[in-house]
Amino acid sequence: MEAQRKPLVSEEEKKLSVNEKLDLLDREVRLLYEFCKNSGFKPGEIEKAAAPFLNTTKRVSRRRWRKRAIDAGKIATLFAILGFALFYIDPVYRGMCFFARRTTIKMLPYWDWTNLYDQPCLIENPYYEGNQITEEDCMACESMNSIPVEENITHSVMSELYLKGLSPVIVTDAMKDWPERKNMNIGYLTELYTTHEVVKEYMSCDYLSNIRVKFGNHRVLLRKIVAGEVSTYFAHWENCFKEAARVFREVFPRPYFLPPMVEQTDTNFIFISSGFNAKSYKPIDTWSSMLTFAQIKGQNKVKVTPKMPCDKMCEAFEDTLDEGEILVVPYFLWNFSYLPVGGEENIAFGVGGNFD
Repeated sequence: MEAQRKPLVSEEEKKLSVNEKLDLLDREVRLLYEFCKNSGFKPGEIEKAAAPFLNTTKRVSRRRWRKRAIDAGKIATLFAILGFALFYIDPVYRGMCFFARRTTIKMLPYWDWTNLYDQPCLIENPYYEGNQITEEDCMACESMNSIPVEENITHSVMSELYLKGLSPVIVTDAMKDWPERKNMNIGYLTELYTTHEVVKEYMSCDYLSNIRVKFGNHRVLLRKIVAGEVSTYFAHWENCFKEAARVFREVFPRPYFLPPMVEQTDTNFIFISSGFNAKSYKPIDTWSSMLTFAQIKGQNKVKVTPKMPCDKMCEAFEDTLDEGEILVVPYFLWNFSYLPVGGEENIAFGVGGNFD
């Protein structure tokens, strides 16, 4: 008769909690390690003998960390998609802006953050000077009494006299080689925005108009105009997705007078109006070094205003931009705004540029 085998786990051990079992296992492993060491085994030999057990432990640990990393990635992706959706939906974005604005106002009694509002950096770098306008720069506009007008202008004159010279200029013959200009009207724009396989897929940014439309959707406004539902209007918006902006750069090519040193931006602007007699100029902000404002159809009044501290030495200038003319504005020294004028259909196209 075979001898009865002793069970590997006693009844008392089966009744232990998980933590107690782990403590028991830890003690057994430590006792085994001490036994092997006292028996003359070297640490390397002990580790080699325990390799099957250690490898299993490492695999379990790696699997656990891999699962945690995947879960963290899924959560981060979900938050990123949710954040993008919240900022993309105009009512939600406006609500978030309102809440943030209200919160910052309520913080004022406890912390005056207004001193930081106009600062370019949260922490000042004593070695960084940035592009600061000096009184020496203001000499470029001190003797100006109007916006210069040019035609058949060369790259070198545009570069040295106006871009590097920090002077705005109107070029009168800039669109002679723009074949689409003669066909340009609101109907053409509407068709381009609603049927072009690339342009129709993208929304615009910074929509501003006297006609309020849901989500600032410029296509809704264009359809209303074409359908005759709107007759008095002004609007401008930015083609802020480079795929859509690239199509408009094909419709409105690079002006002949821009020197190679100017790299045009990946975004551009559309300006439209009809029958709207504006009382105040509409400012256009861009982070680029310069702006070209091309009057494709009709007229617009334009205004360039010197930035501080040059506003004390130089004048602001206003002019009327006629069809076929382009205004070039170096943004380092000047701010730009436009005034929609009443009467017929007006269409303009703006694009920024950077140069050293």
